Amino acid sequence: MDNYIYCPLVKKEISEGYCFDLCNVATDDILLDSDVIGDWEKAQEICKICGRYEN
Repeated sequence: MDNYIYCPLVKKEISEGYCFDLCNVATDDILLDSDVIGDWEKAQEICKICGRYEN
C-alpha cells in the first residue's frame, strides 16, 4: 500500500508512486484526475526543491 505525502506541485496529498512518476516521467500522460501541469520545466524545479525524488 502506498504512503501518501503532500505534493507542492499539485498542492494536495498524493501517493509516493505518483510523486515518483511526476518527478521522473514528467509528461501529461501520467497525470491523474484533474491535475494539470502547465510547464514541465517549472514543475521539475518544484520537484527539485521538494527533494523527495530528485532526478
